[in-house]
Amino acid sequence: MLGAVRGAPTGTVTFLLTDVESSTQAWEFDAAAAGAALARQEEILAAAVANHGGFRPLEQGEGDSVVAAFVRASDAVAAAVEAQVALAMEPWPTVQPIRVRMALHTGEAEARDGRYSGPTIIRAARLRGAAHGGQTVVSRATAEEVSEAFPEGAAG
Repeated sequence: MLGAVRGAPTGTVTFLLTDVESSTQAWEFDAAAAGAALARQEEILAAAVANHGGFRPLEQGEGDSVVAAFVRASDAVAAAVEAQVALAMEPWPTVQPIRVRMALHTGEAEARDGRYSGPTIIRAARLRGAAHGGQTVVSRATAEEVSEAFPEGAAG
């Protein structure tokens, strides 16, 4: 467990982007339960990112999404696996369990004013859009970085 890095990583960075599946429906059905559940999923994700040395830039998402940057692709993969396992085991207060789609992509990145922009984070966002709740999509670039070092239980 590395703990969170102090500054925004630059150079070759692996991004972890997340999004809660069907969160609007959860809010419309029971706002109190959805609020509690989404706050808890944020805690789970924040802990996984911090446990593996990730950096959380200024808010870049849609309210229920997370953006994190890692110096090492293997740390990003480990954070995603840890988070997905914890999310799957959580006793959610909502009618349907909270399911989070995730994507990992590695490439060159630079942070400006506490935020990332450019093709690497954009590609990570596109990959996230292709995932479904409970799934983590890993780009070829990230898979090549971690090669055979996927955590136990993760398919490469």
